[in-house]
Amino acid sequence: MSADFYPAMQRPNVHLVQDAIARMAPEGPVTADGKLYPLDVLIYATGFWARSYCRPLALVNAQGIALDDVWQKKMGAHLSIHVPGFPNFMIVGGPHSPRGNFSAIAYSEAIVDHIVNIVSLARDRGLKSFAAKPEAMERFQQRNRAAVAETIWVTGCRSWYLDEHGEPENWTGTPDEFRTLMRRAPDLAEFDVAAA
Repeated sequence: MSADFYPAMQRPNVHLVQDAIARMAPEGPVTADGKLYPLDVLIYATGFWARSYCRPLALVNAQGIALDDVWQKKMGAHLSIHVPGFPNFMIVGGPHSPRGNFSAIAYSEAIVDHIVNIVSLARDRGLKSFAAKPEAMERFQQRNRAAVAETIWVTGCRSWYLDEHGEPENWTGTPDEFRTLMRRAPDLAEFDVAAA
């Protein structure tokens, strides 16, 4: 967040150019329409792959299925933490976490609180493993899909907030809603569990 960004964009010597860069000339970039934009400094930033999550970790479950293969079809994690089919594996900042509308420190702390709660619950109940049920993750994703209609993220722009299918990749609620969700006692009905 910056209070200087929009005033800077309004300056007469600032122009937002969204045309594709066709090539670089010694004087500056040349866009696809052939226009040269002379400049003194060029900051080359290609961005980042926001959807890498815990990768390049090569994670394979007991059935020999790789997380990369599961997420090749459709990314998802129940409560942004638990991937069905991957018992006892939990992610901080996974799919559907509030990375963009909430402080990374604050949401990470909320997720860690949930992880501590579920590990404590598993210890207290003598569970050796727990994995989110696919239908629990689907309900969580439906909640995000329903909520995204109320956001700016579906106004027609392409952004990292949406996946390749146009579905929300990030948490679509408020920070307080996410904190409340993380504080609630884990519902074991949402998990496949195995006793120790």
